[in-house]
Amino acid sequence: MLNLLPTLFAWVVTVILIAGAYPFALNLTRRLRHLEGDTRWLAPLLTLAISTGTLTLLMFWFGWLGIHLSVTVIVIGYTFIVGAGFFVTRLRQVESKSSTAFTWKSLTVPERLIVLACVITTGAVLFTALYYPLYRDDTLGIYRPFAVEMFTTGALVPLTGAESLYRTYPMLVPMAYTFAYLASSWENDYLAKLIPTLLSLGCVPAAYALGKQMSTRLSGWSAAALLLIIPTFGRWASSAYTDLPMAFFYTLTALFALRLWTTHSFLDAGLAGAMLGLAMWTKNAALLGVPLMIGWLLWAMLNRRIRFSQLSISLIAVGCVGGAWYVRNMIGAGFIVPDTAWTEQAERSLNTLLVYFTLPNNFGITGLALWIGWLGGLMILIRKRFNAPQYALALVFTVPFFAAWWLFVSYDPRFLLLFLPIQCALAGTVLAGLWNHITQNQRPALSRIALGIMIVFAITNAWYSAEFKDEFLRNPLMSHAEKVELTRGDSLP
Repeated sequence: MLNLLPTLFAWVVTVILIAGAYPFALNLTRRLRHLEGDTRWLAPLLTLAISTGTLTLLMFWFGWLGIHLSVTVIVIGYTFIVGAGFFVTRLRQVESKSSTAFTWKSLTVPERLIVLACVITTGAVLFTALYYPLYRDDTLGIYRPFAVEMFTTGALVPLTGAESLYRTYPMLVPMAYTFAYLASSWENDYLAKLIPTLLSLGCVPAAYALGKQMSTRLSGWSAAALLLIIPTFGRWASSAYTDLPMAFFYTLTALFALRLWTTHSFLDAGLAGAMLGLAMWTKNAALLGVPLMIGWLLWAMLNRRIRFSQLSISLIAVGCVGGAWYVRNMIGAGFIVPDTAWTEQAERSLNTLLVYFTLPNNFGITGLALWIGWLGGLMILIRKRFNAPQYALALVFTVPFFAAWWLFVSYDPRFLLLFLPIQCALAGTVLAGLWNHITQNQRPALSRIALGIMIVFAITNAWYSAEFKDEFLRNPLMSHAEKVELTRGDSLP
């Protein structure tokens, strides 16, 4: 029988730590609203980003400095950093622009249906994530063993020179596992999956926020709806892998980079860089985002939207947040990124180039919308003689990633998740623009059809994303040992 009190304590502490970043995030949001209005979604998004980033990076720095990892030390350090951030952002009050409170009554009927679809998907994902232990291949073969080692030793996983390979993988997700184990005093896989799952689900409001920033409220809701009905999203959101957590931070990078074009502020510049740094701390594929970010910032400078000082702040933030891990890799392993991708298995063909159509089990009916987003965004950008920064940013942040996927890792469509929320924001913006060309008489019927399709696919995806349903219905009160045997095929002693 699992020890109930330490487990309950661990859940309470973890939830308090995540929620504890909210006052700091709210102060930042007020400053962002002072620059540009309607930032209501940014407070919860920044709360999740700040809490998970601070917690895991603090554990990394403690480990690198030789400080033994323990719950007490971690909580004290976390409280100090988040508290300091709160008080620093309170030193100079700003008069923020008004922003209408988000309430159920303020939503239109279509928006309420999208929220309902989000609730259905979230429920199914959280059920699979929190009811079953870790059981996917990479979690058992890479992330969990590293977390168990750090839990047991209270130190970082040591690098072993040129043979380090997987040991050089960024550690945000394994660190989240480790904290769950430390707080629980046992290998609590259920709590270990909480932070990666929340980051994965956070991609939906992040896609909404980016879509709305790109154009209108309709663009944001369209982006969220598209992401919700993509089968592969629901399937992987509960896996506790690194792909969707990286996508969360990468989408926020795009959001603040786009805001920077309008606000010219050091805060948006710093947050854009910090979010990219957190993406790098989550998955090394985010390193591709560094030259893309530099290109975007240089283009903004050429168009006199920012100065060199804002560019510098952004890149310094990238280095400060995400750079230390790769410096450690270079020192301890002799390389920055391990050669672990099976590039020889990449299928560079028309079949993979049209992957959004050729894998309907992964992308469903959204494949067409994703391609409409790319082609429509490119056409608008050309027609406006490249004076359409929102389309330029979305294309710059997604097309090179897709090209890299097709050339090197097209053996696994899972890696497309890394930029999928941004692509949904682009598609949602283009589709919202097309909606404006539809006559008022045609809109009610088309709206009902679109919403009906969304609800059907959201329910279907939620059903398939909830795994081991039959076994759960037969025995909803499974023991931990029974769950392990079901999901992993192992028997606990």
